Amino acid sequence: MHRVSTSPLREHPAGLRVHFVVHHQRDRAAGASGATLALGDALEALGCSPSYYFLDDAFGTEPLSEVQRMLRFPWRVARHLAAAASRVDVVDATSGDAWLWCWQRRPGGGNTTLVTRAHGLEHVTAHDLRRRARAGHVHLSWKYPIYHGGYRLWEVRRSMIGADGQIFLNASDRDYAVSEFGTTAWSSVVLPNGVPDRLLDLPLVTSRTDASSPIALAFVGSWIPRKGTRAVVEMAGALHERGLSFTLRLLGTGMDALTVKEEFIPDVRAHIEVVPRFSPEELAGLLSGAEVMVHPSWTEGFSLALVEGMACGLAPVSTRSGGAADVVRDGESGIMLTDDRGASLADAVIRLSADRALLGRLRGAAQADARRLRWASIAERTLAFYRSTIARRARATRRT
Repeated sequence: MHRVSTSPLREHPAGLRVHFVVHHQRDRAAGASGATLALGDALEALGCSPSYYFLDDAFGTEPLSEVQRMLRFPWRVARHLAAAASRVDVVDATSGDAWLWCWQRRPGGGNTTLVTRAHGLEHVTAHDLRRRARAGHVHLSWKYPIYHGGYRLWEVRRSMIGADGQIFLNASDRDYAVSEFGTTAWSSVVLPNGVPDRLLDLPLVTSRTDASSPIALAFVGSWIPRKGTRAVVEMAGALHERGLSFTLRLLGTGMDALTVKEEFIPDVRAHIEVVPRFSPEELAGLLSGAEVMVHPSWTEGFSLALVEGMACGLAPVSTRSGGAADVVRDGESGIMLTDDRGASLADAVIRLSADRALLGRLRGAAQADARRLRWASIAERTLAFYRSTIARRARATRRT
């Protein structure tokens, strides 16, 4: 476990002392925390000294619910940073975590630069959920406006406004923050997540040309409505009804195979494989032989599953949610859907099944595009943003 460095900055000629604050459990296999640890590793390779403060560090084994931890986390963060911030150059905190420390005028961190990072802007998700609730597509609990759809949104906005710089995973989230929060384009940056080197060094894909063979589909993600699971179920039914032969792997569902398969019509269940959980090192093997990544997610910050699937040589068929619109080139490295209906997903799959030459071109381009997302490159861009934010804050301090 990395600890906060007390070494002078000159001992780190290429980098900075960066302290990540993350409102998730420490887990390399999880989305936001795994991405944070991977970025920290890449920054360390550049000479930086990363350190971390996760939920585990704040609460240990205290018997608290998720909401209780989230409510109390900014208070633990404020106390923690009051003691630790003077020993780091940059605090990089996930959205909603550092507002209290800012409101207290950053005790212990007079020379420390604060960056707030959105792993998917909560306001964008809340807006989408409310729209779907009005249309009758989802049911929101009466509790929703109290915390997730209320107080939490206030915390995120306050954290964004109080930071010296803001990092977003996609352009839509940054545009929303500039428009609705009053943050500035020059204080913010869009930096996608990276892809592990073990997936970027895989052999180039070789595509089948026989259109009569079953098309091999994959879905990677938790089996929850926000990931577009209803569209996946409807797609499978539509493909069967139209006589298309296919296989479908559902990876990382977090639910047992029987429960997941019961959502599909009986006639397609034999063609579906469910893997509730897997380690990151197993992904390439689990996707071996798959050709198309179906990604009908409603909202995302930046889907690691999507770009990791591309790195494994799968052509994405995706909604425009979050970072997908920034990384998938429609008709060149994948197919971008105009909506998240199962019928639209099925139409795209049928098109690719009928045109295996197109499918092969998309797979190759997707794999090539993913190779531009090495964590080393993302870390270099992140370090440049840290430095520019530090310099901008120093200029503003001198003026006052």
